[in-house]
Amino acid sequence: MIVSPLLACASIEHRLPLEAIGAHLRRRTSRGRSSSALLAAAVVAAGWLIAGCSDDSGADHDWSPTTADAAAGDSATASGDAGVDAPKADGAVAASDAIAESSTESGKEPACKAGFADCDGKPGNGCEAQLQVDPRNCGTCGTSCHNGECAQGECQVVTVRALIYAGYDAGQNCVAQTGAALDEANAKNLVPGLSFAYTTATTVVESKLAGQDVLVMPGGDSGSSYLNNSKIDGAAIQAFVSSGKGYFGTCAGAYAAARHTDGHYDGWGLAPNVTCKAVEYIGALPVSLTGAGEKLLGEQGTIVLHHYRGAAMNAETGATSLALYADGKTGYEGYSALVTDTYGAGRTILSGPHPELEPSKPEWIARAVAWAAGRLTE
Repeated sequence: MIVSPLLACASIEHRLPLEAIGAHLRRRTSRGRSSSALLAAAVVAAGWLIAGCSDDSGADHDWSPTTADAAAGDSATASGDAGVDAPKADGAVAASDAIAESSTESGKEPACKAGFADCDGKPGNGCEAQLQVDPRNCGTCGTSCHNGECAQGECQVVTVRALIYAGYDAGQNCVAQTGAALDEANAKNLVPGLSFAYTTATTVVESKLAGQDVLVMPGGDSGSSYLNNSKIDGAAIQAFVSSGKGYFGTCAGAYAAARHTDGHYDGWGLAPNVTCKAVEYIGALPVSLTGAGEKLLGEQGTIVLHHYRGAAMNAETGATSLALYADGKTGYEGYSALVTDTYGAGRTILSGPHPELEPSKPEWIARAVAWAAGRLTE
Protein backbone atom coordinates (compact mmCIF):
# COMPACT_ATOMS: atom_id res chain seq x y z
CA MET A 1 0.00 0.00 0.00
CA ILE A 2 1.30 3.53 -0.89
CA VAL A 3 0.97 6.06 1.92
CA SER A 4 1.65 9.77 1.41
CA PRO A 5 4.61 11.07 3.45
CA LEU A 6 2.34 13.81 4.72
CA LEU A 7 0.00 11.23 6.21
CA ALA A 8 2.63 8.86 7.48
CA CYS A 9 4.39 11.59 9.40
CA ALA A 10 1.29 13.19 10.85
CA SER A 11 1.37 13.40 14.66
CA ILE A 12 -1.22 14.11 17.29
CA GLU A 13 0.12 17.64 17.73
CA HIS A 14 0.53 18.36 13.98
CA ARG A 15 -2.24 16.46 12.19
CA LEU A 16 -3.35 17.93 8.88
CA PRO A 17 -6.95 18.87 8.25
CA LEU A 18 -8.73 16.56 5.82
CA GLU A 19 -9.04 19.37 3.30
CA ALA A 20 -5.23 19.57 3.16
CA ILE A 21 -5.03 15.84 2.63
CA GLY A 22 -7.45 16.09 -0.28
CA ALA A 23 -5.48 18.90 -1.86
CA HIS A 24 -2.27 16.93 -1.49
CA LEU A 25 -3.86 13.90 -3.16
CA ARG A 26 -5.10 15.98 -6.06
CA ARG A 27 -1.61 17.32 -6.63
CA ARG A 28 -0.13 13.80 -6.49
CA THR A 29 -2.78 12.49 -8.89
CA SER A 30 -2.03 15.16 -11.41
CA ARG A 31 1.58 13.92 -11.45
CA GLY A 32 0.48 10.52 -12.78
CA ARG A 33 0.00 8.56 -9.56
CA SER A 34 -2.93 6.10 -9.43
CA SER A 35 -6.03 7.81 -8.15
CA SER A 36 -7.41 4.50 -6.82
CA ALA A 37 -4.26 3.77 -4.87
CA LEU A 38 -4.17 7.28 -3.44
CA LEU A 39 -7.85 7.14 -2.58
CA ALA A 40 -7.23 3.94 -0.65
CA ALA A 41 -4.35 5.65 1.14
CA ALA A 42 -6.57 8.53 2.05
CA VAL A 43 -9.18 6.26 3.57
CA VAL A 44 -6.62 4.42 5.68
CA ALA A 45 -4.86 7.61 6.71
CA ALA A 46 -8.11 9.27 7.65
CA GLY A 47 -8.86 6.34 9.89
CA TRP A 48 -5.48 6.76 11.59
CA LEU A 49 -5.94 10.46 12.07
CA ILE A 50 -9.46 10.27 13.35
CA ALA A 51 -9.41 7.08 15.39
CA GLY A 52 -5.82 6.43 16.32
CA CYS A 53 -4.71 9.99 16.86
CA SER A 54 -7.73 11.08 18.80
CA ASP A 55 -6.21 9.54 21.91
CA ASP A 56 -4.56 12.41 23.75
CA SER A 57 -3.19 10.22 26.52
CA GLY A 58 0.24 10.14 24.92
CA ALA A 59 0.30 6.33 24.98
CA ASP A 60 2.19 4.49 22.23
CA HIS A 61 0.11 2.77 19.50
CA ASP A 62 1.17 -0.44 17.80
CA TRP A 63 0.13 -0.33 14.15
CA SER A 64 1.69 -3.70 13.32
CA PRO A 65 -0.65 -6.45 12.08
CA THR A 66 -2.39 -8.52 14.73
CA THR A 67 -1.32 -12.13 15.13
CA ALA A 68 -4.36 -13.27 13.16
CA ASP A 69 -3.67 -10.76 10.37
CA ALA A 70 -0.06 -11.85 10.17
CA ALA A 71 -1.02 -15.50 10.02
CA ALA A 72 -3.51 -14.81 7.26
CA GLY A 73 -0.91 -12.91 5.30
CA ASP A 74 1.68 -15.66 5.71
CA SER A 75 -0.82 -18.26 4.61
CA ALA A 76 -1.78 -16.36 1.50
CA THR A 77 1.85 -15.79 0.62
CA ALA A 78 2.74 -19.44 1.08
CA SER A 79 -0.18 -20.55 -1.06
CA GLY A 80 0.77 -18.16 -3.80
CA ASP A 81 4.39 -19.25 -3.71
CA ALA A 82 3.46 -22.89 -4.03
CA GLY A 83 1.82 -22.22 -7.39
CA VAL A 84 -0.37 -25.39 -7.31
CA ASP A 85 -2.90 -26.86 -4.92
CA ALA A 86 -2.14 -30.01 -3.00
CA PRO A 87 -3.58 -33.12 -4.67
CA LYS A 88 -7.04 -34.09 -3.43
CA ALA A 89 -8.03 -37.66 -2.61
CA ASP A 90 -9.43 -39.58 -5.59
CA GLY A 91 -8.86 -36.60 -7.85
CA ALA A 92 -11.35 -34.44 -5.95
CA VAL A 93 -10.86 -30.70 -6.17
CA ALA A 94 -12.22 -28.18 -3.70
CA ALA A 95 -15.27 -26.44 -5.10
CA SER A 96 -13.66 -23.02 -4.72
CA ASP A 97 -10.62 -24.18 -6.71
CA ALA A 98 -12.80 -24.87 -9.75
CA ILE A 99 -14.41 -21.43 -9.84
CA ALA A 100 -12.96 -18.85 -12.20
CA GLU A 101 -11.67 -15.69 -10.49
CA SER A 102 -14.20 -13.55 -12.36
CA SER A 103 -17.18 -15.37 -10.83
CA THR A 104 -17.44 -13.69 -7.46
CA GLU A 105 -20.55 -11.57 -7.93
CA SER A 106 -23.15 -12.50 -5.33
CA GLY A 107 -26.35 -14.20 -6.45
CA LYS A 108 -25.04 -15.36 -9.82
CA GLU A 109 -24.08 -18.82 -10.96
CA PRO A 110 -20.34 -19.45 -10.68
CA ALA A 111 -18.26 -19.22 -13.85
CA CYS A 112 -16.40 -22.53 -13.77
CA LYS A 113 -12.91 -23.31 -14.93
CA ALA A 114 -12.51 -25.55 -17.96
CA GLY A 115 -13.39 -29.15 -17.15
CA PHE A 116 -15.67 -28.26 -14.24
CA ALA A 117 -19.37 -27.44 -13.97
CA ASP A 118 -22.02 -26.54 -11.42
CA CYS A 119 -24.21 -29.54 -12.23
CA ASP A 120 -26.29 -29.64 -9.07
CA GLY A 121 -27.17 -25.92 -9.14
CA LYS A 122 -26.07 -25.42 -5.53
CA PRO A 123 -24.03 -22.21 -5.14
CA GLY A 124 -22.65 -23.43 -1.83
CA ASN A 125 -20.45 -26.14 -3.38
CA GLY A 126 -19.50 -24.17 -6.49
CA CYS A 127 -18.28 -26.08 -9.53
CA GLU A 128 -18.51 -29.50 -7.94
CA ALA A 129 -18.52 -31.72 -11.04
CA GLN A 130 -15.25 -32.77 -12.69
CA LEU A 131 -16.51 -33.46 -16.19
CA GLN A 132 -13.45 -35.48 -17.21
CA VAL A 133 -13.89 -38.17 -14.54
CA ASP A 134 -17.35 -37.86 -12.95
CA PRO A 135 -19.42 -40.92 -14.02
CA ARG A 136 -22.63 -39.03 -13.19
CA ASN A 137 -21.67 -35.98 -15.25
CA CYS A 138 -19.29 -37.29 -17.89
CA GLY A 139 -18.35 -34.61 -20.41
CA THR A 140 -21.56 -32.69 -19.71
CA CYS A 141 -23.91 -32.30 -16.78
CA GLY A 142 -26.35 -35.19 -16.48
CA THR A 143 -24.49 -37.60 -18.77
CA SER A 144 -24.37 -40.81 -16.72
CA CYS A 145 -22.00 -43.71 -17.30
CA HIS A 146 -24.33 -45.80 -15.13
CA ASN A 147 -22.16 -48.58 -13.66
CA GLY A 148 -19.21 -47.77 -15.91
CA GLU A 149 -16.40 -45.24 -15.63
CA CYS A 150 -15.69 -41.79 -17.02
CA ALA A 151 -12.27 -41.10 -18.53
CA GLN A 152 -11.31 -37.94 -20.43
CA GLY A 153 -14.96 -36.94 -20.51
CA GLU A 154 -16.05 -40.17 -22.25
CA CYS A 155 -17.98 -43.08 -20.73
CA GLN A 156 -16.10 -46.37 -20.64
CA VAL A 157 -17.69 -49.82 -20.29
CA VAL A 158 -16.10 -51.86 -17.50
CA THR A 159 -15.63 -55.62 -17.91
CA VAL A 160 -16.40 -57.86 -14.92
CA ARG A 161 -14.56 -61.19 -15.07
CA ALA A 162 -16.09 -64.28 -13.49
CA LEU A 163 -14.90 -67.86 -13.00
CA ILE A 164 -17.73 -70.41 -12.96
CA TYR A 165 -16.93 -73.74 -11.32
CA ALA A 166 -17.83 -76.66 -13.61
CA GLY A 167 -16.34 -79.69 -11.90
CA TYR A 168 -17.82 -83.20 -11.67
CA ASP A 169 -20.05 -82.30 -8.69
CA ALA A 170 -21.43 -79.06 -10.18
CA GLY A 171 -24.84 -79.14 -11.85
CA GLN A 172 -23.90 -78.77 -15.50
CA ASN A 173 -27.25 -77.24 -16.38
CA CYS A 174 -26.69 -74.69 -13.63
CA VAL A 175 -23.25 -73.90 -15.07
CA ALA A 176 -24.61 -73.52 -18.61
CA GLN A 177 -27.57 -71.38 -17.60
CA THR A 178 -25.42 -69.09 -15.45
CA GLY A 179 -23.19 -68.46 -18.46
CA ALA A 180 -26.26 -67.96 -20.66
CA ALA A 181 -27.60 -65.36 -18.20
CA LEU A 182 -24.36 -63.38 -18.47
CA ASP A 183 -24.44 -63.68 -22.26
CA GLU A 184 -27.98 -62.32 -22.26
CA ALA A 185 -26.93 -59.48 -19.96
CA ASN A 186 -24.31 -58.47 -22.52
CA ALA A 187 -26.65 -58.81 -25.49
CA LYS A 188 -29.47 -56.83 -23.88
CA ASN A 189 -27.34 -54.43 -21.83
CA LEU A 190 -29.12 -55.55 -18.67
CA VAL A 191 -26.55 -53.81 -16.46
CA PRO A 192 -25.65 -50.58 -18.28
CA GLY A 193 -22.00 -49.63 -18.20
CA LEU A 194 -20.81 -53.21 -17.60
CA SER A 195 -19.96 -56.21 -19.72
CA PHE A 196 -19.34 -59.72 -18.45
CA ALA A 197 -16.58 -62.12 -19.41
CA TYR A 198 -16.58 -65.59 -17.88
CA THR A 199 -14.63 -68.80 -18.02
CA THR A 200 -15.40 -72.23 -16.60
CA ALA A 201 -13.02 -74.48 -14.73
CA THR A 202 -13.11 -77.95 -13.20
CA THR A 203 -10.76 -76.89 -10.43
CA VAL A 204 -10.73 -73.87 -8.16
CA VAL A 205 -7.17 -73.04 -7.15
CA GLU A 206 -5.14 -69.87 -6.84
CA SER A 207 -3.91 -69.93 -10.42
CA LYS A 208 -7.46 -70.25 -11.77
CA LEU A 209 -8.67 -67.37 -9.61
CA ALA A 210 -5.89 -65.02 -10.74
CA GLY A 211 -7.26 -62.16 -12.83
CA GLN A 212 -10.89 -62.86 -11.91
CA ASP A 213 -13.26 -60.50 -10.12
CA VAL A 214 -15.87 -63.02 -8.94
CA LEU A 215 -16.04 -66.76 -8.27
CA VAL A 216 -19.42 -68.34 -9.08
CA MET A 217 -20.16 -71.63 -7.33
CA PRO A 218 -23.38 -72.94 -8.90
CA GLY A 219 -25.83 -75.55 -7.71
CA GLY A 220 -24.38 -79.04 -7.48
CA ASP A 221 -24.43 -82.32 -5.57
CA SER A 222 -24.23 -80.69 -2.14
CA GLY A 223 -22.38 -78.16 -0.08
CA SER A 224 -20.59 -81.02 1.63
CA SER A 225 -19.33 -82.29 -1.73
CA TYR A 226 -17.80 -78.90 -2.52
CA LEU A 227 -16.21 -78.66 0.91
CA ASN A 228 -14.58 -82.09 0.60
CA ASN A 229 -13.55 -81.88 -3.06
CA SER A 230 -9.76 -81.98 -3.36
CA LYS A 231 -9.95 -79.95 -6.57
CA ILE A 232 -11.56 -77.03 -4.75
CA ASP A 233 -9.08 -75.14 -2.58
CA GLY A 234 -11.12 -73.57 0.20
CA ALA A 235 -8.15 -71.60 1.55
CA ALA A 236 -7.50 -70.12 -1.90
CA ILE A 237 -11.17 -69.11 -2.15
CA GLN A 238 -11.05 -67.45 1.26
CA ALA A 239 -7.88 -65.54 0.34
CA PHE A 240 -9.41 -64.51 -2.99
CA VAL A 241 -12.57 -63.05 -1.45
CA SER A 242 -10.81 -61.53 1.53
CA SER A 243 -8.50 -59.60 -0.80
CA GLY A 244 -11.46 -57.64 -2.15
CA LYS A 245 -12.97 -59.99 -4.72
CA GLY A 246 -16.46 -61.46 -4.88
CA TYR A 247 -18.28 -64.75 -4.42
CA PHE A 248 -21.71 -65.73 -5.77
CA GLY A 249 -23.08 -69.07 -4.63
CA THR A 250 -26.41 -70.73 -5.44
CA CYS A 251 -27.87 -73.77 -3.70
CA ALA A 252 -24.84 -76.02 -2.98
CA GLY A 253 -22.62 -72.97 -3.47
CA ALA A 254 -24.60 -71.17 -0.77
CA TYR A 255 -24.41 -74.02 1.72
CA ALA A 256 -20.64 -74.31 1.23
CA ALA A 257 -20.00 -70.58 1.76
CA ALA A 258 -22.14 -70.02 4.87
CA ARG A 259 -20.69 -70.18 8.34
CA HIS A 260 -22.61 -73.30 9.28
CA THR A 261 -25.46 -75.56 8.19
CA ASP A 262 -27.41 -76.66 11.24
CA GLY A 263 -26.99 -80.34 12.04
CA HIS A 264 -24.48 -80.91 9.25
CA TYR A 265 -21.20 -79.03 8.75
CA ASP A 266 -19.27 -75.77 8.91
CA GLY A 267 -18.74 -73.96 5.63
CA TRP A 268 -15.92 -71.77 4.32
CA GLY A 269 -17.36 -68.87 6.30
CA LEU A 270 -17.41 -66.47 3.36
CA ALA A 271 -20.74 -65.28 4.79
CA PRO A 272 -19.71 -65.18 8.45
CA ASN A 273 -23.08 -63.84 9.57
CA VAL A 274 -25.20 -66.44 7.76
CA THR A 275 -26.29 -69.89 8.92
CA CYS A 276 -28.38 -72.36 6.93
CA LYS A 277 -31.26 -74.73 7.46
CA ALA A 278 -31.26 -77.76 5.14
CA VAL A 279 -34.39 -77.89 2.97
CA GLU A 280 -35.80 -80.87 1.02
CA TYR A 281 -38.42 -79.09 -1.10
CA ILE A 282 -38.11 -79.30 -4.90
CA GLY A 283 -40.21 -77.15 -7.21
CA ALA A 284 -41.29 -73.58 -7.86
CA LEU A 285 -41.88 -71.28 -4.91
CA PRO A 286 -42.41 -67.57 -4.24
CA VAL A 287 -39.87 -65.26 -2.62
CA SER A 288 -40.68 -61.78 -1.39
CA LEU A 289 -38.07 -59.10 -2.05
CA THR A 290 -36.97 -56.82 0.76
CA GLY A 291 -36.15 -53.15 0.24
CA ALA A 292 -32.47 -54.01 -0.07
CA GLY A 293 -33.34 -56.76 -2.54
CA GLU A 294 -35.42 -54.45 -4.70
CA LYS A 295 -32.53 -52.03 -4.94
CA LEU A 296 -29.85 -54.62 -5.68
CA LEU A 297 -31.83 -56.88 -7.99
CA GLY A 298 -33.82 -54.16 -9.75
CA GLU A 299 -37.26 -55.69 -9.23
CA GLN A 300 -40.12 -55.41 -6.76
CA GLY A 301 -42.71 -57.60 -5.12
CA THR A 302 -43.01 -61.39 -4.91
CA ILE A 303 -41.22 -63.48 -7.53
CA VAL A 304 -41.50 -67.20 -8.35
CA LEU A 305 -38.18 -69.06 -8.62
CA HIS A 306 -37.07 -72.63 -9.16
CA HIS A 307 -35.96 -74.38 -5.97
CA TYR A 308 -34.06 -77.65 -5.56
CA ARG A 309 -33.28 -78.32 -1.89
CA GLY A 310 -31.67 -74.90 -1.50
CA ALA A 311 -30.84 -73.36 1.87
CA ALA A 312 -33.19 -71.41 4.10
CA MET A 313 -30.83 -68.85 5.59
CA ASN A 314 -30.73 -66.91 8.83
CA ALA A 315 -29.18 -63.48 8.24
CA GLU A 316 -27.64 -62.32 11.49
CA THR A 317 -26.41 -58.80 12.24
CA GLY A 318 -23.88 -57.86 9.57
CA ALA A 319 -25.64 -59.74 6.78
CA THR A 320 -28.46 -58.34 4.64
CA SER A 321 -31.55 -60.23 3.51
CA LEU A 322 -32.53 -59.61 -0.11
CA ALA A 323 -35.55 -61.92 -0.29
CA LEU A 324 -37.61 -64.07 2.07
CA TYR A 325 -39.39 -67.36 1.48
CA ALA A 326 -42.99 -66.22 1.12
CA ASP A 327 -44.82 -69.44 1.95
CA GLY A 328 -44.38 -72.60 3.98
CA LYS A 329 -43.25 -74.98 1.23
CA THR A 330 -39.68 -75.05 2.54
CA GLY A 331 -40.82 -75.35 6.13
CA TYR A 332 -39.05 -72.07 6.83
CA GLU A 333 -41.40 -69.31 5.79
CA GLY A 334 -39.84 -65.90 6.57
CA TYR A 335 -36.26 -67.20 6.40
CA SER A 336 -33.96 -65.58 3.87
CA ALA A 337 -33.84 -66.96 0.34
CA LEU A 338 -31.09 -64.54 -0.81
CA VAL A 339 -28.55 -62.75 1.38
CA THR A 340 -25.40 -60.65 1.14
CA ASP A 341 -22.48 -60.49 3.54
CA THR A 342 -18.85 -59.36 3.58
CA TYR A 343 -15.66 -61.32 4.12
CA GLY A 344 -12.51 -59.31 4.71
CA ALA A 345 -12.45 -56.71 1.95
CA GLY A 346 -14.66 -58.83 -0.31
CA ARG A 347 -18.36 -59.43 -0.91
CA THR A 348 -20.49 -62.56 -0.80
CA ILE A 349 -23.99 -63.10 -2.18
CA LEU A 350 -25.87 -66.38 -1.62
CA SER A 351 -29.09 -67.73 -3.08
CA GLY A 352 -31.06 -70.78 -1.93
CA PRO A 353 -33.26 -70.90 -5.09
CA HIS A 354 -31.96 -71.03 -8.69
CA PRO A 355 -32.48 -67.70 -10.51
CA GLU A 356 -30.54 -69.13 -13.49
CA LEU A 357 -33.12 -71.89 -14.10
CA GLU A 358 -36.64 -71.53 -15.47
CA PRO A 359 -38.40 -69.30 -14.67
CA SER A 360 -35.01 -67.64 -15.02
CA LYS A 361 -33.90 -64.20 -13.92
CA PRO A 362 -30.80 -63.37 -16.01
CA GLU A 363 -30.80 -59.78 -14.76
CA TRP A 364 -30.56 -61.06 -11.17
CA ILE A 365 -27.55 -63.21 -12.09
CA ALA A 366 -25.81 -60.30 -13.81
CA ARG A 367 -26.57 -57.83 -11.04
CA ALA A 368 -25.48 -60.31 -8.36
CA VAL A 369 -22.14 -60.82 -10.11
CA ALA A 370 -21.75 -57.05 -10.59
CA TRP A 371 -22.51 -56.41 -6.92
CA ALA A 372 -20.05 -59.06 -5.78
CA ALA A 373 -17.41 -57.38 -7.94
CA GLY A 374 -18.16 -54.02 -6.33
CA ARG A 375 -19.28 -52.56 -9.66
CA LEU A 376 -23.04 -52.14 -9.15
CA THR A 377 -23.76 -48.47 -8.56
CA GLU A 378 -27.35 -48.23 -9.77
